Amino acid sequence: MPFFVGAQNTTTQIGFLGSEKSRPAEKASDIISDNSNAPDGLYWIKPSGYSGAPFQVYCILASSTHNSVTDPGGWMHVGTVSDTPQHGTNEPKFSEWAYYIHRNTAGGYDSSDNNGGRWTDTVPMGVQSFNDNFKNQPAWSNIPMTQLMICDRGDQLRRILFTDAISQVSSTRHFFGGSNPGSTNIHLHDNQRNRNHSTSSRADSSSGIAFRNLAVTSFSRNDDVFQNCSRLLVMFTESTDMDTANNDRSVLTPYGSSQGISHTQGLGASRQDGNSTAFRNVDNQFRDEPGNYDDGSQYSYTMWIRDTN
Repeated sequence: MPFFVGAQNTTTQIGFLGSEKSRPAEKASDIISDNSNAPDGLYWIKPSGYSGAPFQVYCILASSTHNSVTDPGGWMHVGTVSDTPQHGTNEPKFSEWAYYIHRNTAGGYDSSDNNGGRWTDTVPMGVQSFNDNFKNQPAWSNIPMTQLMICDRGDQLRRILFTDAISQVSSTRHFFGGSNPGSTNIHLHDNQRNRNHSTSSRADSSSGIAFRNLAVTSFSRNDDVFQNCSRLLVMFTESTDMDTANNDRSVLTPYGSSQGISHTQGLGASRQDGNSTAFRNVDNQFRDEPGNYDDGSQYSYTMWIRDTN
């Protein structure tokens, strides 16, 4: 019987789809179909059409109900965005999700419209963790998805929202980077846009713009950052030609506030130009630029994907 290493260094003895590298699953829902009692944990995944070797992904397989909202599970962990008051504003080492939105891989200033930083590049980050910054690069770049879920409170994995299903995109990297990450323009050419201006989604493939305005199912957790939002804005980020002095960019931020694009907030918040910088992984306030926390809050948000096809 094979052994499977799960979260928190626990070991569970299992022997079904995804439990061995020689028998990978294409996605988490296939594991549930193979064994409805499969526990949450690390599984071997090899997406359909992927030519590389199988890789491990932590999967939430169990369903969950809160405030009359039931989620059936089948989620795959692709990344964690963490921030603490001990790490001040503008600390690149602890703020990779935000810093590189305006930087190239060498750390040089780069505000170009095809640069989405760690959200659209192929650079891995950290090791499997629900509390520390982490990007599962093989999963991020290769697992098709139709939905995104966000959990807060680190390893408590408190589900706060998941998006309605969209047309399948080939990976999380493409979800944030439009039709061709790294080569197409992904930022909004609209510096007057407010967070409540429209319910339309302007993604994506023909123009390369990665902005999405997605309806969500909320677990009504009253989270500091996402605030029981009914919709989620993805890549609410200003293009270079909209403000030559600086670009205000919020990668994941709640819909509904009258605050405009020039007020950064959410996950991956950055306002930089060639001479000044203001960025942090998690910004819990709508403000002219990311700043320090005044309440001692600590944040660890995990990002999960699901393919409903």
